[in-house]
Amino acid sequence: MQSTRPPASKRSVATTWTTPAQLRQKAKRLWDRGAMLASLVTGEPLFPKRLPIRGPKSADIAERFDEVRNWAAALRAMPRVRIEERAFRHRLLGTNSLPCAAWLDGMEDAVALLGKASDQARFERTLELTHRHQPVLLEWLGKRPLAALERAGDWERLLAVVAWMREHPQPG
Repeated sequence: MQSTRPPASKRSVATTWTTPAQLRQKAKRLWDRGAMLASLVTGEPLFPKRLPIRGPKSADIAERFDEVRNWAAALRAMPRVRIEERAFRHRLLGTNSLPCAAWLDGMEDAVALLGKASDQARFERTLELTHRHQPVLLEWLGKRPLAALERAGDWERLLAVVAWMREHPQPG
């Protein structure tokens, strides 16, 4: 049985080269794991964060120069992302540079890229309330920031319940 997969030279750019959507997805994974919000609690620096980029091979550059140029332009046009480039010499095309990594320089950039500014603000309010009223819960907040974010609307009441339980450890 023959494979229906096109030869490597005819495969779609999207299957082999990193796209802006894939870079956003990498940043989203940091959010989805809770790493971004946890860093606000722990103070451990998460940024700047390097996101590697898979790019064209030498043969791609020669055979698909316009696609390569469009691909690089799309990455360079991404807002809030700094693109690191590497220079290379091609025997036919001379010296050029192509993206090799993307950098999220700070939390503000990553949050803006993902459209999560309102979620970050809600979490920061939750963190502030916890720090002020129940600092003993900060460790928990650092380990489960997304769970806290889900309950942000009820957070003041939850902190009040914790305070009551701490004042009345055996209420009978």
